[in-house]
Amino acid sequence: MNQKYDVVILGAGASGLFCAFHLAKRGKKVLVLEHNKFAGKKILVSGGGKCNFTNQDVSINNYVSKNPRFCHSALANFASSDFLDMIHEYDIPYEQRELGKYFCKNSSKDIQKMLLSECKKYKANLVFSIQFMGVESRDNQYYVECLHNNQFIQIQSEHFIVASGGLSFETLGSTNIGYKIAEQFGLKMIPTKPGLVSLEFSQQEKEVFKGLQGIALKTQLSTKDAIFHEAMLFTHTGISGPCTLQISSHWTPGQTIQMNFALGFDFQAFIQEEQDLNPKKSLENTLAKEFPKKLVHALLSTDNSLPSSIDKMTPQHCDTLANLFCNYQLIPRTTSGYNKAEITCGGVNTKSINPKTMEVKSQKNLYFIGEVLDVSGWLGGYNFQWAWASAYACSQSI
Repeated sequence: MNQKYDVVILGAGASGLFCAFHLAKRGKKVLVLEHNKFAGKKILVSGGGKCNFTNQDVSINNYVSKNPRFCHSALANFASSDFLDMIHEYDIPYEQRELGKYFCKNSSKDIQKMLLSECKKYKANLVFSIQFMGVESRDNQYYVECLHNNQFIQIQSEHFIVASGGLSFETLGSTNIGYKIAEQFGLKMIPTKPGLVSLEFSQQEKEVFKGLQGIALKTQLSTKDAIFHEAMLFTHTGISGPCTLQISSHWTPGQTIQMNFALGFDFQAFIQEEQDLNPKKSLENTLAKEFPKKLVHALLSTDNSLPSSIDKMTPQHCDTLANLFCNYQLIPRTTSGYNKAEITCGGVNTKSINPKTMEVKSQKNLYFIGEVLDVSGWLGGYNFQWAWASAYACSQSI
């Protein structure tokens, strides 16, 4: 292994690979270090094996960060259309789904192969099953220490890029090494948490929603600073589905989530019409015409002020009913954890990073890209687009 390079990149995930071949394309001698046995593990499992690689509409409003405008420059300089140009160049079959999401038609392997082909084409060097031991900066050079095939290796490089990802998908080998490197060089951290993840019920809520597992419906979930209206799924232990994953990135433990199962539904008009048609019918069976019966039963069981039949329903009862279905207050017990999370929220504080180059402001030629930074995208291809955009910004600055 050549032990002196222009650039060493830690991590052969989406951002690391993308950055590597762009640097090599510009004539840089590049080495990518990956502790897994192969590149792009997370790419392969993403999108149910179809890789939701970007989105038609991308803006800073699709990202969660303590420094919300940080990602503007990178996203503006490498748009989703730029990545689609690569997809077209490689003739990768793809499809556009709801809400502007782009997926591979065949397999996530198409994206992995494309990135590896570009690295091979421009002679970026990739080393796998290598254990990173540490990095030091002295005399305007970085000295990276590793173990490979039971041998100690020191690699010298002018530039060092951390593309090690976050803590999500623990079983794929995710680690906190990127955060440790950031702290080593005096960078502040935004506390991390699982993002785009299912939420778990408290014991009390488990009793309320017992037996609803497998039921999916359009639901609006909101916190004090975010609101989403998409499909939600009840599970054995809590809630999942796109709407839940979206709101989870904004939720903090102890915070209330408002659940609206009947967005725009007029309970007054509905009950009045049903009273004219079937006045003796039970309230539960009447509502089951519009909502899943098990959900109706669960929600009605939490309020004993409502009459059992609709002929006794008053306008005040309808208001109570509307509040029950449109303003259910849920306090999740916890998330399903990093191993079930699609991303990690939080990370390296972006106020320490140059938004145009991804270089650490206080440390020359040290860079952080991708998920290791405090930039978390919505569900829908936004996190991959951040990987491509931040990697491209970094590559063009070296």
